Amino acid sequence: MTSEEALRIRGYLTAQGAKLSPEQLIGRVREATAKLREAAVSVPPIRFTDPPAPGEWSANEVMAHVVEADRHFGGAIVNILDGRPPGEVASATTSYVVTALAMGRPDTEGPTLLAEAVSTAHRQLERGTQDDESRHGMATTLTAVLARGDRVTLAQVGDSRAYLVRAGELARLSTDQTLVQLLVDKGELSPDQVATHPFRNVVLRSVNGDEPVEPALIDLDLDLDDRLLLCSDGLTDFVAEADILGALAISDADEAAQALVALALEAGGRDNVTCVVADLVDGPEVNSVGRLLGAMMDPRLVVDPAAITAATTP
Repeated sequence: MTSEEALRIRGYLTAQGAKLSPEQLIGRVREATAKLREAAVSVPPIRFTDPPAPGEWSANEVMAHVVEADRHFGGAIVNILDGRPPGEVASATTSYVVTALAMGRPDTEGPTLLAEAVSTAHRQLERGTQDDESRHGMATTLTAVLARGDRVTLAQVGDSRAYLVRAGELARLSTDQTLVQLLVDKGELSPDQVATHPFRNVVLRSVNGDEPVEPALIDLDLDLDDRLLLCSDGLTDFVAEADILGALAISDADEAAQALVALALEAGGRDNVTCVVADLVDGPEVNSVGRLLGAMMDPRLVVDPAAITAATTP
């Protein structure tokens, strides 16, 4: 068995992740792992792009949107899967949907809006695939936080992450929807084995045009002076959580985010790195149209902005 064949096995597991039960999936993993061991194949991690130079943003795979308006805060991280060029369409479209609905429906509760955003993004990607067959298989992860007054909701699809810093302690708010996390949860794998597992890059849930997906929705209990971090796996694959906490000790949120990106690049990161750092403070109202990062800056990548804009009307 060649490395290319091993990668195809991993791609198959990724595609089947949303269709099989955990028990069925674990069975398939055991079979695939046995084949890899018999062939003594070492599966390299999937490379998305060459590492960007410090200070540069990649325009084709990871993007974010941050918006603040009165007591409504929203942040989203999206990260394409499998390195396929159409993935930037999936990421831009999903980010656009979350942003448009969040800003266009300020009175809709966070859990309701985020669930609808994921459903709408799926339908948009489905249409995009029908319009252009070369987009088949495009997919993206999503980690988003939305505040409505005092209620803050986290939505998770995939393996980008959300963290909370409180009183000098770092806590992970999201759970990776990955094969290795499933194996850990089932007692098939120890946490120490995750970093070197041949299927560590298999993501079980994604926003895509083939299968609808329901996000994991979590109400966050936040206090003043809490700090949130949303980040792509380009950070967490290369930087230990202790070092992440150290960078988050920097008081300025933007400087903390820049420090995290620098840590990932210095560690040899080859994936794109996106970090959003937000602090919960008691202050005057802020009105902003937000900041666009990465491919979100190119509206041509969005499948149908007009349809999404029309959907913002309840």
